[in-house]
Amino acid sequence: EFLVVIHTGGAHGLPKSLMALCGAGRAATADEAAREAELLASMRHPCICQFYGASRIDGTFVMVMELLDCSLHEVIACPRCIPAALCLRLAHETAQGIAYLHRNTVLHRDIKPANILIDGDCQVKICDFGLARSMP
Repeated sequence: EFLVVIHTGGAHGLPKSLMALCGAGRAATADEAAREAELLASMRHPCICQFYGASRIDGTFVMVMELLDCSLHEVIACPRCIPAALCLRLAHETAQGIAYLHRNTVLHRDIKPANILIDGDCQVKICDFGLARSMP
């Protein structure tokens, strides 16, 4: 499955999942979204949200990304107790994803539970690279 993110100049009126990909409600410009797409195109790791491609169609910027089930924010907000072993695994996978980014000279700059997505197998996927920057 995949998610098509369409950037039309602002995040207003988009579903919550799309708002997170557009900068959590921050109105990203098409140039910012294109920079994010360029950065994501070089990232391949099990703990990084899979990026399939991007294009401009009739002036609208479109990104195609892996579709994921929920965010760590939603898991934390759930009233059910999360098993300790799962907590440790999610933390470890998040650290693996961040370490991969740093080895590839990328600073995410917006790591938070809402930007850590979880797939159906409880695998962590770091997303939302709108604030990310390459380190010199």
